[in-house]
Amino acid sequence: MTFDDLENFISLFFTIVGLLLCLFKYITYSKRGYLYLITFFVLRFLSDYYWMVYQLIMHDSPDSYRYVANIGWNIGYVVLLFTIIYFQTPERRRFLHPLIVLPLLTNIPQMFLYLPYDSLIVNIWEVGVTTLIMIFCLKDIVFYVKNKKNGIGFPHLSVLGLAYVVTEYGMWTSSCFDWPSELLSPYFYFNILESLIIIFFAWGAGKDYEYKELMSVKTHDAELRTQAAIQAVLSFLIFGGCIAGYFIVEKFLPFYICVAHDRIIQIGI
Repeated sequence: MTFDDLENFISLFFTIVGLLLCLFKYITYSKRGYLYLITFFVLRFLSDYYWMVYQLIMHDSPDSYRYVANIGWNIGYVVLLFTIIYFQTPERRRFLHPLIVLPLLTNIPQMFLYLPYDSLIVNIWEVGVTTLIMIFCLKDIVFYVKNKKNGIGFPHLSVLGLAYVVTEYGMWTSSCFDWPSELLSPYFYFNILESLIIIFFAWGAGKDYEYKELMSVKTHDAELRTQAAIQAVLSFLIFGGCIAGYFIVEKFLPFYICVAHDRIIQIGI
């Protein structure tokens, strides 16, 4: 297993953990916010899984196929943006402050650094959506700082969302430079930090729900046993499906790549 394989495995593992935690919360409370987070994690899972399996089998990063891998991540950013907005109170949505435009000043210059590594449309999409996420997260955080004396609830999910996007930019920026060794590359450490942050999304949503709706659900022993059984089955299906999917793809992916490559040569692309 190479260093890249280790990074991909860590990212995929924590994505699955985050997905399961949100699924367990949704089973218990059936709140829409958890459903949004489940969608975010499913999209992230699809890209993480595709990227890891491709590298394990082909021993290379997806090149012409990177757009396929990026679909899940890029749509996931939009879902996360709507999730942050969903948890905002009306007062936070109307709040404006000069600090919330700070991401525009920091992110747009970085986009020009990323241009040689991807298309203009992809860069505009990724930088644009993630910048909006940072703006809405900063709205919540600045609003809390200015009104915490009035008993305003702490914006847990917004803090986590901001930290998540900041680590994404740390990964993108560090990948644009050459480093003496993989251990000295900040990319690996930002990847670890990002993976740790996302597993707290379910917890952060729960804390925000406590303030937003005073969520309190009493469950009986029979319901707890049923929930535990469902959680165990879901965990088995996801992890078992990942392992089975790897062996299936290992058998067919190289053939598919070769056929696709020959077809591209035939039509002169």
